Amino acid sequence: AQMGTKAPTLVAYRDTSEEVALAGLSEGTVDQLYLALRIAAIEEHIASAKSSMPLVIDDLFTNFDDERAAAGLQVLLELSRKCQVLFFTHHNHLVDIARNVAGEGISVNNLSAASAKTVVA
Repeated sequence: AQMGTKAPTLVAYRDTSEEVALAGLSEGTVDQLYLALRIAAIEEHIASAKSSMPLVIDDLFTNFDDERAAAGLQVLLELSRKCQVLFFTHHNHLVDIARNVAGEGISVNNLSAASAKTVVA
C-alpha cells in the first residue's frame, strides 16, 4: 500500500526499489501481477479449507511474450495438481506452448464456431 493514502493501493517495485503505480506498468506486467495474486488466493484457500475450487482463465497470456507465457503455463500446470485449471484461448501458439510445457499432461478440446450454439433466453 502506498504511504499516506487512506485506502490500500496495489503498487509494484522495480528492481531499483522504485515504487510504480499500476498505471505505469505494461499490460503484460499487470496481467502477471494479477495472475500471481489469483494463484496466491487459490493456494491460500486450498491450504485453509482443505478443498479446492476450479480456476477458469480466458486468454490470460495474450499480452505475454512466449517465454513468459511458458513460465505462466508452467505455474498453471503445477497448480493443476491441487485444483482443476480450465484455460481458454483462441490463440493457437498458446496451445503449442502449453503442449511443450505440459506434454501429455493436458487435454486440448477445440471448440469451433460451427459447434457453438446460440441460447436465447
